Amino acid sequence: LEGQYEFFIDGKTYNVHKGAFVYFPRFKPHAFRNIGTSNGKTLWVIQPGERFENFFEELGALPATQPPDMKKVGEIFSKYDIEII
Repeated sequence: LEGQYEFFIDGKTYNVHKGAFVYFPRFKPHAFRNIGTSNGKTLWVIQPGERFENFFEELGALPATQPPDMKKVGEIFSKYDIEII
């Protein structure tokens, strides 16, 4: 919706701008980061998504005003059987 992002999906890197659509195949390694000079905004549709609502709520509860506590982030990922690689 807003911003510039870099997406890593299954070994390939893509630069994505406003208005783009990105598909993450299930069980493929993926990551993203904001590469723009300002805050960005994304919209996610996840199927099946029943477990991800709680996952994102827990991640979103971490303080946004400081760098992420990677130990806590790792614990949340582990709780939902998501591997950080």
